[in-house]
Amino acid sequence: MRYINFGHLADSDPSIEGFATMTPVAALARATGDRLLISNEFMSAWPDAYTWSVAEALKGLDVKILVYLRDYTQWLPSLYAQNVKSGDEVRDFDVFVDDPPQAISAWPMLQTWAAAFGWSRLRIQALDPQALFGGDIVSDAFSALGLPSHGAGRTGAYRSNESAGWMAIEMIRAARGFFTDEQWGQQVSAVERLAALLPASPPPGDPGAGYLDPEHSARLADLYDQDIARIAKQTGRSLPAARRITLASRARAPSWGDVPAETVAAWAHRQPMASPLAKYLLAEHQRRQSQPHAGLTGHKL
Repeated sequence: MRYINFGHLADSDPSIEGFATMTPVAALARATGDRLLISNEFMSAWPDAYTWSVAEALKGLDVKILVYLRDYTQWLPSLYAQNVKSGDEVRDFDVFVDDPPQAISAWPMLQTWAAAFGWSRLRIQALDPQALFGGDIVSDAFSALGLPSHGAGRTGAYRSNESAGWMAIEMIRAARGFFTDEQWGQQVSAVERLAALLPASPPPGDPGAGYLDPEHSARLADLYDQDIARIAKQTGRSLPAARRITLASRARAPSWGDVPAETVAAWAHRQPMASPLAKYLLAEHQRRQSQPHAGLTGHKL
């Protein structure tokens, strides 16, 4: 099986051989008879018209689409963390979720792929160890692709590009206010290194992170369960229901000011405080701590 480099990476670096459209990929498959594996991080967000053009290019070939569906109570906080990290989101989590309400459902995307290729060509799996063959995504993908399981054993599953903990996320969000849009792209790596000096804290989606409250958590879990019921009706494949966790009510989402003062003091001793950004973050922490608020009831931050 050949792994095909496809999409924006191939376009952005001419030294990397790859494909920008599906037409030459289909031609390669027809000419060689090889099995080809294509993975692209934007496949879940392709415009509908592009998905249909892919189906047209691959017409007559034996196509299987692997879909790994993440519980929305995990997906949305992770998306928030990514948007903060990229500098696209400066609002707190509650405003992000509600203004406008986030359309986190995978169902519209699945409907488009099913219309273009047929439900029988979609293999939809929950990103949940209890549902994955062998308990991890690598073994499950090898099984779905018809590859020998001992190959998956050599590779193993490991986490990469993990979301930062809530303290680092909130520091990055606070730091965004120090830079213009033009400056952010050049400074984001330095900001992330600064955030990495903070102690480990619960990642987004973890109850201890404080992002999800009972209302939002129930809403996301209900939507996920609704979508997997739709999937089961179309495919006959049952997926595990969304996690249902007990969360305490809170007045608002976390902010940089909720990082304990002693933690910020210890952090300040680990990096040069002469930098304007560090001075700004210390002042911003003090300002936010001095603001009266109801606090994050029930969460041990």
